[in-house]
Order: sequence, then structure tokens, then C-alpha cells
Amino acid sequence: MDGIDGIEVKYNEKYGNGLYATRDFEKGEIVLSEKPFIVVHPLSSKRDRAFSCTFDIDLSVFSKFKTFFDASPEIQNAILNNFYLPPQDQLESAWSIIGSTYVDKIIKTCINRVEAWADIPEETFRKVFMIFTLNSHSFDFDGSAIFVFGSKMNHSCEANTFYQSIDGLGVHTAVKRISKGEQITTDYLGKDSILSRGARHRILQRAKLFTCECPRCTERMDVSRGLPCPNCNICKNHRRMNGGYIYRYPILSTNENKASTAQNYWLCDMCNSRFEDNSPRLHGLFVRETELENQIIALEEKLNILPFIDHSQLIELYNACISHIGTRHWTYIIILKILILFDASNGIFQSKNAIIQNLDQILNWYEKYGFDTQRYLSVFVLRVANVLIHAGEYANGLYFLERVFEDFEYESTFVQDYKDASDLMAKCRSVLEQTSSLQDNVVSNQIHMDPLKIV
Repeated sequence: MDGIDGIEVKYNEKYGNGLYATRDFEKGEIVLSEKPFIVVHPLSSKRDRAFSCTFDIDLSVFSKFKTFFDASPEIQNAILNNFYLPPQDQLESAWSIIGSTYVDKIIKTCINRVEAWADIPEETFRKVFMIFTLNSHSFDFDGSAIFVFGSKMNHSCEANTFYQSIDGLGVHTAVKRISKGEQITTDYLGKDSILSRGARHRILQRAKLFTCECPRCTERMDVSRGLPCPNCNICKNHRRMNGGYIYRYPILSTNENKASTAQNYWLCDMCNSRFEDNSPRLHGLFVRETELENQIIALEEKLNILPFIDHSQLIELYNACISHIGTRHWTYIIILKILILFDASNGIFQSKNAIIQNLDQILNWYEKYGFDTQRYLSVFVLRVANVLIHAGEYANGLYFLERVFEDFEYESTFVQDYKDASDLMAKCRSVLEQTSSLQDNVVSNQIHMDPLKIV
């Protein structure tokens, strides 16, 4: 799978170095597969942990420095000279965003306490930290890696490839047809691609130091940020009822320097009411939206300790989404996913009807707004369907698996997941045929489009 056939590195005045196709690629085809140039693994030795605890050092930061300074001089020079770093006159401002006084403290501790690093300038530490932060992809379970070609791939919120770490390789797969001469782009956000424009921009500015200007950011309605219309929405029993949703649209214009600029307005999909971004009637809505976004982002970061998440907190957030910002916002979709994972992970089979209805809502939202369910939800749906099948829901399990894995276009990338899904679908069909109970398990009779009332 390792190879670089069909791509080349070219310089563009606007984007800098980038990858371009030297031949056509079809959807589902692997565009680039390469071994990493250097890998940062979390440090786990007793000595490293003791050092971290003694001097209050974040191992994720220390591991970047240790990986770099343990490398050969040739590797170090290649990293410093061949990967993106802000221009010299912008380094200080870049550091104020991507670094911090905390990282500076770690650098000083490293210089003072690691004898081999005592003569290394602080500026070198800063450059190393920024290069690894700005050029790395996630790698393996909890590592990161810099790639000779993959790290030169530019971002787009509607990229034509997506990245996976597979069997020790960085793999980029086409999500649409790519023509010869076209720039090959990736999505630095991964699962966060479904977020609203503002949320995406905050992440990219903080983590990668740029504001995306792709067509999705500058020319499209912000489909991930539907909010209840102040004019035609009513609230009954703490739930939004009957009214429409407003969506943010850009107004593109060209200034005297022929540069495109965008002003924004909001338009209701039911009553056609229009609101400007600074409308006082939207202020309170924006405040509640920001509060919920921050809570849900913080909750998402705890998913690796799911058993310790308070279920009542999930229910509270769910009901807050319903009552304050409705069911068309990305935060509502995220909380549905977390609720499903919580129920599935804890074997709460009495909640299987909730799992079925919530999963259907998630799939409907992704499909309605053009998000690729095969790319974003294949692993998630496979996991949830497995739980449903274990609980005896063969028809529903089959329904969801077929919805994502039928005519699957990424079997070259999600090899094991596709095989597991195919095996599960065959099992479901066999059981349903043997019991002759397909008509008693018609999914359409169990699924409702209204959000489930959870108490």
C-alpha cells in the first residue's frame, strides 16, 4: 500500500506547498499511502513519568522534544528545514497563539534539568514544538507523525480526501473524483468537520494558525448551525414546537482591491424572516449556544472515560439542546451520539428503542446535509448495530448496517470494518429468514422523526 504514484508537490502563492494530482483518482481510491518520517509516541517509561511528576511537565509536550532531540542530526535538520513554520517575522505572534507560558515553563525546565539539552536555545525548542504541532497527523492509537508528503497536504472543510492511520501507514482516501492537475486536500478536523463554521474556525486558528477560506466556509449556508427562529418558534413544555429554523448565509462582495469579503445574515426556512448577525434578537440565542457548545466539547473530551460520565448530565444537556437551540444544531447531534454510546457501553438494553430512534435521527441529519455517512459513521454504526443485534434487534441492526454499508465505497480503507459489517448483515438475514419474522420487525413502524423525550 506504500507509494506516492500520481501526486506531486507544487508551490502556490496563496497556499504555499501543496500536493497535486498527476492523474485522475476515483472516489474510494487510495491517493497516498506512506510511512511516517518521524513518529511521536506517548512516553511511558518509569523514568519519564517520574521526571514529569517531579517537575510538573506535560508528557505530550515533553515527548515532542525527546523524539526530536533523540533523532539523528540529519533527521533534525530535515524537520527544521522541510516542514511548514511561520515566517520569521510572524514567529512571535504565532507562538502567542499556539504556545503558552506553560510550554515556555516546560522548555526552561528541560534546559535546566536535562543535561544533554542545556546548550540548546529556547528558540529551537519553540520551533520544534510549532513544527510538530502544525505538521503532524494523528498516528496509531495515541501518537502523532510527520510525513514527507502527507504533511504538505493543505486543508479544506470540504476536502477531496480523508486521512486514516492504518497498519503503520498514513493513508489518504479520495472522497470524490479528483481530476489530474487538481490540488489534493485533506480535512485537519476529522470528526469535527460536522461543526459549524465558527466552531471549525476557532479550532483551526488555535491549532493550525489559519482561517479557512474554502467554499464551504465562504459561500455556503452553514448547515450545521440551525437555530430556532425568534419570529415563528414557540416554546411549549420547555421544547421548541412547530416553528422554523434560521441558518447563516454569507453575502459575498468585492472591495476596491478586488478582494472578496463576506457579510453574514440569517434566514428562516419557514417564515423567511431575515436577521443580521448583530441583531439584538439573536444575542441571547448566541449566548446559550456558546454555553452549550463549550459544555458538549468538554464532554466529548471525556469519551475515553465514558463509564465515569454522569448520565444525569447527559440528560440535562440533551434537554437543554431541545429547549434552547432545537434539533438542527451540531451540538444536538453530538449529544445524541454520546447518549447512544453511553447506553450501548453500559448494556442498557431497556434503552434500545431510544438507541434506534436517536441513531435514525443522526443518520437523517448527516444525509440531509450532505455529510458522508460511510466516511464519518461506519465505525460508529457498526458498533451500535452490534449492540442492537446482541439485544435481539436483528431487523433494526440490519437496517442500519445496510443504510451505511450497502454499496460501500471505502472497502480499501475500512477493510476490517467492512468485513465485520458484511458478516453481521449475513447473520441478520439468516436469522430473519429462519424465524420468518421480517414483517414483525418493520423498522419504519419503530422509528419516529420527532426527538425522543428523555427523562
